[in-house]
Amino acid sequence: MAAEVCTALERCCPGSAVELTGSLGSGTADAFSDIDIAWVVPDARFPDCLGCVAEVLSDRDEIRTRVQSLVGELTDGGRG
Repeated sequence: MAAEVCTALERCCPGSAVELTGSLGSGTADAFSDIDIAWVVPDARFPDCLGCVAEVLSDRDEIRTRVQSLVGELTDGGRG
């Protein structure tokens, strides 16, 4: 799943770079490891890239809900 998410993020935001970090990135993950992803996007495309995160994760309801909440916080400057 982590590799699929990385590929989808790169596709939705041309010019971005995605890297697995944490235990998955270092090859030490176990069954209880979370997914840590570093995603570097072009400054000018930041709002567009944020918008596509929920789409990338849309078939995973629990994750989508959390991402939409985070995107809302980031786009409204933490005001609400």
